[in-house]
Amino acid sequence: MRNLVILSIFLLAGCKAIDYNRELTQVTNCPSQLTLGSENRISFDKKLSLEIGGKNKRCFVNSKNQKHFYNIISVPGNANYLVVNAYQNVGMNNSSFFKPQLLINSDNGSLTELAPIGELKSSKFIAVRYYTYYYDLRDVRSREVIITADPNSIGKNIAFEYLNSHDYVTVHTANIPLSAGGVVEVQAALKLKDK
Repeated sequence: MRNLVILSIFLLAGCKAIDYNRELTQVTNCPSQLTLGSENRISFDKKLSLEIGGKNKRCFVNSKNQKHFYNIISVPGNANYLVVNAYQNVGMNNSSFFKPQLLINSDNGSLTELAPIGELKSSKFIAVRYYTYYYDLRDVRSREVIITADPNSIGKNIAFEYLNSHDYVTVHTANIPLSAGGVVEVQAALKLKDK
């Protein structure tokens, strides 16, 4: 076990987080029309892991001429809730946090933000830190959800809280910049455990 911990620390020390903010400034040819339709179908029994930005670099330009990285998920028609785990981008020289902004295509063709109804701060072994966001879909007609980041928040520092990975009790706070992209896990739910 001790060797595994040492190896994990060594591997993390060599990690370099993707600078999604820099990548967003460099990406070109972002369309102004968002193409709906998704190969990312989520389910009730398994979390779907996907990246916003990074390799796919899917982007669009909104009505205020702001670029976004994004990804689209298809939610089952009978899903009442959506659960999104958003992970910290960890690197020795460049760490950031992706805070998801969920958008729904309304009947008139405009994008409407779907605000979370709750959040939970969590931590896994070593330095894997994430927030879980809960969204209520019961009054949402569209089953295609766009996951992106608020372009007005990208680069701004937030007080990022996380649990100590040794005792899972002590809460630490770090100022960390918000990122234009990152890794998320998404899952549909009929009901929430603590609701």
